[in-house]
Amino acid sequence: MAKGGLSLRTRMMVGVLLLTLMGISIVWGRNFLALREERIEAELRQVAENDQEVFDAVCRDEARRSLILADRIRAFPGVIQVFASRDRGALAALVDPLWKMANESYGVGQMQFHLPNVTSFLRMNSKKFGDSLLFRTGLVAVLTQGKTFTGPELGIFGFYLRGILPVMEEERLIGSFEVGVELRPVIHRVAEATEASFSVFAPTDDVRKMEFAASFDVGGFSLVATTEEDASPERFPEELFKGIMEKDSRYLRREGEGMRASPLMNSFGEVVGAVVVRVDARSAQEAIAEGRSGARAAAAGGGALCALVGGYLLRKRPSSPRAKARRP
Repeated sequence: MAKGGLSLRTRMMVGVLLLTLMGISIVWGRNFLALREERIEAELRQVAENDQEVFDAVCRDEARRSLILADRIRAFPGVIQVFASRDRGALAALVDPLWKMANESYGVGQMQFHLPNVTSFLRMNSKKFGDSLLFRTGLVAVLTQGKTFTGPELGIFGFYLRGILPVMEEERLIGSFEVGVELRPVIHRVAEATEASFSVFAPTDDVRKMEFAASFDVGGFSLVATTEEDASPERFPEELFKGIMEKDSRYLRREGEGMRASPLMNSFGEVVGAVVVRVDARSAQEAIAEGRSGARAAAAGGGALCALVGGYLLRKRPSSPRAKARRP
């Protein structure tokens, strides 16, 4: 008596089912991988954005601290009176102990008195005076509108996080006073805390008016300060800087790294430059590669299983009505 088997119709139905299951497993694997890559990419973007927010917060705090120090020095006995008398030597002697204390204890890199015509009257960090500072829009606003100013501002020696306030004598504007912290050491502190790299750029047209030389130009901006030892134009695509002056941020991902460029703004909401955050994406790429390997392995395993089952079914002889009729 012949052994019974699956009917031809049943075998065809099982084959179609196996093919369908194989297709579903492949599609599911691809969708799972795509979702995984999107999640990893979103996390990388978030890391860059968080590092940017840390940078912005530290810069705001440094600028506010500069403003507080400027206010205290302005209120120091005799400062306003000596400044009003325009005795540069006496003013320097009076402020010098305060300058040394702020420089050694708080990392202050600049103190300066300005006249109402937006010229320098006294720099505690330099012997230069009498030069026009009309290119500094923040300072111009302080002297023309009586506003206080905080934030990054480009000067003849580079970017400083400044606090600037007007100096009045009996309701008469006699000038302004500023305290500034150099941006360069600040970005190094932030880089150590976040394990990211930071580069600060200023508009090339503005940098050309200064007394320092920028490292290189790219996309209409010049590199002013960076924590990268191997910084070069090739590491900063021009498309990063598109929209910066319109206050737009841009994120790019390249091999092994993610980059986010954002506008650098002062307390008046003016864009004075750009900051680029570079984060390490190698671990994210490894996770994506592992996910792809896993998806391929799952698809291959599903295909192998379907092939084994299908092979087994094909080896089974189909049942026939005649065989069934001979059964007792």
